[in-house]
Amino acid sequence: MAKRILIIEDEMDLSNTLLALLQSYGFEALRAFDGTSGLVKAKMNKPDLIILDLKMPVMDGVKLAKMLKSDRNTKDIPIIVVSGVAKDDLQLMVSEIGAADYITKPFAVEELIKKIKELIEPRRFL
Repeated sequence: MAKRILIIEDEMDLSNTLLALLQSYGFEALRAFDGTSGLVKAKMNKPDLIILDLKMPVMDGVKLAKMLKSDRNTKDIPIIVVSGVAKDDLQLMVSEIGAADYITKPFAVEELIKKIKELIEPRRFL
């Protein structure tokens, strides 16, 4: 069964690119364009991972991440923050909100896919 990833990103072009990219790698991808609808979709669909932008309308990604991490039904979903925020500032924010990892815009596709796989694919022991 395909792993489900929720993209919460208000930039339509980037959201479309991420959707096509994830689908091409065999993931089931869902989208939300603001924090409020992202919260609803996360609770309804229980994704295996969330890709989250920090700067969005209605509810920003920082507030959304804190809400997701404080809810017992969504607290264990790994979050990868995708943002244009400076790397040093981003590291601190990611730590404060409980995200699993981050990637700065613009990013390399291979780097994002590697991070996703590390977080959601089961580890194999030899």
